[in-house]
Amino acid sequence: MKRYTLHYNSRCQDCVRLAEWNRRLDWLGRFERTTQPSPMGTPDFGDIHVVDHQQATIFSGVYATLVVCQNIPVYWPLALLMKLPFVFRKVASQKPGCNGERCATN
Repeated sequence: MKRYTLHYNSRCQDCVRLAEWNRRLDWLGRFERTTQPSPMGTPDFGDIHVVDHQQATIFSGVYATLVVCQNIPVYWPLALLMKLPFVFRKVASQKPGCNGERCATN
Protein backbone atom coordinates (compact mmCIF):
# COMPACT_ATOMS: atom_id res chain seq x y z
CA MET A 1 0.00 0.00 0.00
CA LYS A 2 1.19 3.51 -0.82
CA ARG A 3 1.79 5.93 2.03
CA TYR A 4 -0.65 8.56 0.69
CA THR A 5 -3.86 8.57 -1.31
CA LEU A 6 -4.59 11.72 -3.30
CA HIS A 7 -8.31 12.21 -3.94
CA TYR A 8 -9.38 14.65 -6.66
CA ASN A 9 -12.56 15.55 -8.50
CA SER A 10 -12.75 13.84 -11.90
CA ARG A 11 -15.13 16.50 -13.25
CA CYS A 12 -12.52 19.25 -12.72
CA GLN A 13 -10.26 19.34 -15.78
CA ASP A 14 -7.51 21.23 -13.93
CA CYS A 15 -7.58 18.61 -11.16
CA VAL A 16 -7.32 15.77 -13.70
CA ARG A 17 -4.42 17.50 -15.46
CA LEU A 18 -2.55 18.16 -12.20
CA ALA A 19 -3.16 14.61 -10.94
CA GLU A 20 -1.62 13.29 -14.18
CA TRP A 21 1.43 15.54 -13.72
CA ASN A 22 1.76 14.35 -10.12
CA ARG A 23 1.63 10.75 -11.33
CA ARG A 24 4.47 11.41 -13.78
CA LEU A 25 6.59 13.27 -11.24
CA ASP A 26 6.02 10.89 -8.30
CA TRP A 27 9.27 9.01 -8.90
CA LEU A 28 9.32 7.75 -5.33
CA GLY A 29 5.88 6.15 -5.73
CA ARG A 30 4.42 7.64 -2.55
CA PHE A 31 0.96 8.51 -3.90
CA GLU A 32 -1.99 6.54 -5.11
CA ARG A 33 -4.38 8.77 -7.08
CA THR A 34 -8.12 8.23 -7.10
CA THR A 35 -11.34 9.95 -8.03
CA GLN A 36 -13.23 8.01 -5.35
CA PRO A 37 -14.58 10.08 -2.45
CA SER A 38 -12.21 10.45 0.49
CA PRO A 39 -13.41 9.96 4.09
CA MET A 40 -14.31 13.67 3.91
CA GLY A 41 -16.42 13.15 0.78
CA THR A 42 -15.81 14.16 -2.83
CA PRO A 43 -13.34 17.05 -3.13
CA ASP A 44 -14.77 20.28 -4.54
CA PHE A 45 -13.56 21.61 -7.88
CA GLY A 46 -9.98 22.79 -7.44
CA ASP A 47 -9.50 20.98 -4.12
CA ILE A 48 -7.70 17.78 -3.22
CA HIS A 49 -7.79 15.54 -0.18
CA VAL A 50 -4.67 13.65 0.86
CA VAL A 51 -4.95 10.69 3.22
CA ASP A 52 -1.81 9.85 5.17
CA HIS A 53 -2.23 6.14 5.93
CA GLN A 54 0.64 5.94 8.43
CA GLN A 55 -0.67 8.74 10.64
CA ALA A 56 -4.39 8.22 9.92
CA THR A 57 -4.75 11.89 8.97
CA ILE A 58 -6.60 13.62 6.15
CA PHE A 59 -5.35 16.88 4.68
CA SER A 60 -7.27 19.25 2.46
CA GLY A 61 -6.77 22.70 1.02
CA VAL A 62 -3.32 24.23 1.34
CA TYR A 63 -2.22 21.50 3.77
CA ALA A 64 -2.89 18.81 1.15
CA THR A 65 -0.91 20.84 -1.38
CA LEU A 66 1.96 21.10 1.11
CA VAL A 67 1.97 17.31 1.68
CA VAL A 68 2.19 16.75 -2.08
CA CYS A 69 5.01 19.30 -2.41
CA GLN A 70 6.96 17.77 0.48
CA ASN A 71 6.79 14.25 -0.97
CA ILE A 72 7.46 14.73 -4.68
CA PRO A 73 11.11 15.76 -5.13
CA VAL A 74 10.58 18.13 -8.05
CA TYR A 75 8.20 20.17 -5.84
CA TRP A 76 10.62 20.48 -2.89
CA PRO A 77 11.54 24.10 -3.75
CA LEU A 78 7.82 24.97 -3.62
CA ALA A 79 7.51 23.24 -0.23
CA LEU A 80 10.35 25.39 1.08
CA LEU A 81 8.68 28.54 -0.25
CA MET A 82 5.40 27.54 1.37
CA LYS A 83 7.17 27.59 4.76
CA LEU A 84 7.30 31.39 4.42
CA PRO A 85 4.19 32.78 6.15
CA PHE A 86 3.26 35.27 3.41
CA VAL A 87 3.57 32.61 0.69
CA PHE A 88 1.57 30.13 2.77
CA ARG A 89 -1.21 32.71 3.34
CA LYS A 90 -1.30 33.53 -0.39
CA VAL A 91 -1.63 29.87 -1.37
CA ALA A 92 -4.17 29.28 1.44
CA SER A 93 -6.35 32.13 0.20
CA GLN A 94 -6.61 30.39 -3.18
CA LYS A 95 -7.24 26.83 -1.94
CA PRO A 96 -10.56 25.63 -0.50
CA GLY A 97 -10.61 23.11 2.31
CA CYS A 98 -9.36 22.94 5.88
CA ASN A 99 -7.12 25.97 5.72
CA GLY A 100 -7.18 26.74 9.42
CA GLU A 101 -5.74 23.39 10.48
CA ARG A 102 -5.40 19.88 9.18
CA CYS A 103 -8.39 17.57 9.28
CA ALA A 104 -7.88 14.55 11.53
CA THR A 105 -9.71 11.27 11.03
CA ASN A 106 -11.70 9.85 13.90
